[in-house]
Amino acid sequence: MFIDFSNKKIKFNIIKSTFVPFFNPSQTKYLIDKYFSNSFNSEGVRLENFKIHKDSNLITLNLSKSDFYSLLTSNILYRKEIHEEEDEIFQILKKLKNQDVSDLTVLNKASFSNNLAVSVMLEDINLQKIIVKRTSKVAIGRSLVSVSVTGGVDYEDILDENPIFKTVKREVKEELGINISDKNITFEGIFIGPTKLQPIAICSVKINDNFQNLNFYGKDRKFEVEKITIVNDNDLKKYLKYPMTEASRFQIKRIIDKLTKWFVIKFLVEITNIKLMKLKDFT
Repeated sequence: MFIDFSNKKIKFNIIKSTFVPFFNPSQTKYLIDKYFSNSFNSEGVRLENFKIHKDSNLITLNLSKSDFYSLLTSNILYRKEIHEEEDEIFQILKKLKNQDVSDLTVLNKASFSNNLAVSVMLEDINLQKIIVKRTSKVAIGRSLVSVSVTGGVDYEDILDENPIFKTVKREVKEELGINISDKNITFEGIFIGPTKLQPIAICSVKINDNFQNLNFYGKDRKFEVEKITIVNDNDLKKYLKYPMTEASRFQIKRIIDKLTKWFVIKFLVEITNIKLMKLKDFT
């Protein structure tokens, strides 16, 4: 599912969480230790819901406080292959997995934490883009190819006027060492994939420089990013054959589709101009 925010004004509200966890603290610890052992907990932001105001150019995002372990033991655990378990844990897992949940309904499920994250594609003045390979150390998306920067919205970001922009600026700085401002960022919409079932803010960033002039070294790069590749638009399609996050796959396909439409329009305009010139010469 993708909700397009193009040409929309975005309003953010902080509300009380409606999340109801399936597991108690000791069960959560057990599951984290067994299935997500290299992860660490942090405060995050839950996307409670969004409202599209039909009579205006406004979309309201209602946000609440969450944490990373809640995401791992709900949205991520729902699709994860489970090993043999003791009966108590097995029965609770069975109830979780027996729910009918999809990308269209997950925001209505109280037992899914729906932590909001960002997926960011960077572009420089020469229209070059950055594709990265994640390290094997990250808790989600290990060793997968992705767009330039990904990361969760921290709870401290929620206090900013635009939590999405705050997250994008922080993640780009931490992973790639680049300082950007709000004017560089476009918030394109919310994507929820059918597998991961996590709401992702799809964003693009225009850099007022040439990538070849930049160092690309943020404080978290060694932990999160294994390889950085600068690519041209013509190279994007070949990366779709690699294992990658579903949000990155969606975002790259979206870019390719836009480029294809642009070339088609350009071609039609050129054909029309040629016909007009011929008609002018004939008359």
